[in-house]
Amino acid sequence: MEKQNLNTQEASDYLRTLGIEFAPQTLEKWRCRGGGPAFKKISMRVYYERSVLDEFAKGRTVLRETMV
Repeated sequence: MEKQNLNTQEASDYLRTLGIEFAPQTLEKWRCRGGGPAFKKISMRVYYERSVLDEFAKGRTVLRETMV
């Protein structure tokens, strides 16, 4: 079974397998400035759902969810 929640490095690596190369630092900048794929923040850790990254890679708009 594939891991569904990926950390920033894993998300960057996964996007690379889909033909999209974004450094982990790019994902970090998007989290601060807005844009990029939606993510979840649990405590101090950030996760990207594999399904959200798939949608992002297809070029569909993925809105960032508000974190509480």
